[in-house]
Amino acid sequence: MPEPDDTFLVETLKKIQVGIVELRNAMTDLRTDMRDLKESQLSTREEIQALRRDVLRQERGFASLQIDMDTMKSRLDDRDHPSS
Repeated sequence: MPEPDDTFLVETLKKIQVGIVELRNAMTDLRTDMRDLKESQLSTREEIQALRRDVLRQERGFASLQIDMDTMKSRLDDRDHPSS
């Protein structure tokens, strides 16, 4: 098998070096994408938590209204049908 000449080795090393640079750039892009995804995920979680708080606040308001309505119905029934 003939030995490779210096030009072939230099060209091969240059190609390997270019490939390594491309891989590093791709890794940087992936890291940036992952960071962006994490930030987006955190933002989405915060929005979901805010929605849950809003739903709970509304449910408490509805429960309070239901109690008030039940109280009013009871008072109207007592007025319409006195027990004495």
